[in-house]
Amino acid sequence: MTQQLMVSDNGRTKLAPFGSSSEVREMAKRLLPTIKVNLSKGESRFMSPTEAGMMAASCIAHGLDPFIGDIYPMEKDGKFSLIPGRGAWVKAANRALEKNGGGNFWFEERLLLDTDERMRLLIDAGAIAYEVKLYDTPTIRAYSEAVAAMSKAGAPWGEIKDALGARPCITALGVYSTSSSSAYSDKMWPPHERAKKRGRCACLKVKFNLPFDDYGEGADDLPDDYRAKPIKVDTVVDNALPDEYKPDPADIDADLKKRKAAQARDKAALFPE
Repeated sequence: MTQQLMVSDNGRTKLAPFGSSSEVREMAKRLLPTIKVNLSKGESRFMSPTEAGMMAASCIAHGLDPFIGDIYPMEKDGKFSLIPGRGAWVKAANRALEKNGGGNFWFEERLLLDTDERMRLLIDAGAIAYEVKLYDTPTIRAYSEAVAAMSKAGAPWGEIKDALGARPCITALGVYSTSSSSAYSDKMWPPHERAKKRGRCACLKVKFNLPFDDYGEGADDLPDDYRAKPIKVDTVVDNALPDEYKPDPADIDADLKKRKAAQARDKAALFPE
């Protein structure tokens, strides 16, 4: 009975994606002397055999190369975790595209400088924030077919735009807080690139439902508050960002002076002369 439960319809065991015991052991043996666990302040330590086994199984299951940064181990508050690198997201997204008829994907990024917009999105003064949009071939192909069908049926563009949106995309925020920066991390990842990376990873996770845990936990030595925050989850149309934050007018008045004073500082930090 146990054997039947462990075998899928195609004859492969359900544990097959994680590799055989001998494969995991061999991979773990190679990881132990080469891959270290990232700790705080740029420190590191070697993995235990159990941790190396966990990482080996993950690498085999998802086809990730730990030696080029597809996945790396991290310890935060004494808890061991495996973090996918940007290469892992790209590989998983390409696999998802292959299953949907092929194609590619690309990003558009917009630096958020408007004080009112930053305030509505709860972006702290001094933080670097990007609105990141993800476009992909299968979605655009389906969008174009839908537009053509509605146009052929006699629907005017206004109705088509209301039903399908002006441009099909997924939108997310990528935020980097200068107050939480560290010299070690800044040498490895420029602040603007770190903000963009967070937004890109958030878009990929929303669009492709990638087989990893959290896209940003522990990454780049930043606190959870500054991980990428998805804005749009249940739609692929390029409409205005939703009004998720509607504070009391009295709160806005109390905070407006501080926010506007910070705008000049933001611009000076983002575009130094």
